[in-house]
Amino acid sequence: MLQSQRPYFIWNADLSDSDVRAIVAGKRGDLEKIQMIAHIMQNARFDDVWKYIRLDDIVSNWDLVKRMLWPKESKELWQWALQMWGRRVSP
Repeated sequence: MLQSQRPYFIWNADLSDSDVRAIVAGKRGDLEKIQMIAHIMQNARFDDVWKYIRLDDIVSNWDLVKRMLWPKESKELWQWALQMWGRRVSP
């Protein structure tokens, strides 16, 4: 696979843009979906996060996604943002 086919925030797997979108859509199972959502939240530029995932994807999976965000400040920042946007999420 050519590097240009891989989204810039994916460096640890040989995945294309289509692969990433399929994973986020749940076509490879829930665990991979949750892992990819967290990976995108953590490693993509903020504006690019929304090209791959919806706010509801984050909120509905928050209890699992938050465990995969690091460092702690990343999780806290996302939690604060979600709360500021009127979403109820657990700490």
